[in-house]
Amino acid sequence: MKDHAPMNEGPDAFMRFRKAVKSVLSVPKSALPPKPHREKKKATKPKVAAKSTSVAAPAKRATKSTAKAPVGKAAKKAAKKTTKK
Repeated sequence: MKDHAPMNEGPDAFMRFRKAVKSVLSVPKSALPPKPHREKKKATKPKVAAKSTSVAAPAKRATKSTAKAPVGKAAKKAAKKTTKK
């Protein structure tokens, strides 16, 4: 196994560190390879069952779970209060 180089401390180590950071930051962005992009999944519409010609079922009554919730900051705050219990 290869021996490690002796550790430098003090001002000499600081100067070496600054030199290394300057060399890393001096590389132009155009010289770097492009980042690999993940393929974005396309949004698909949910499949809708075919409408039947039979008599439709009676409409459900609006309950707490099926009623349309209000939108806005006040509604979000109210929802947080009810779920924290």
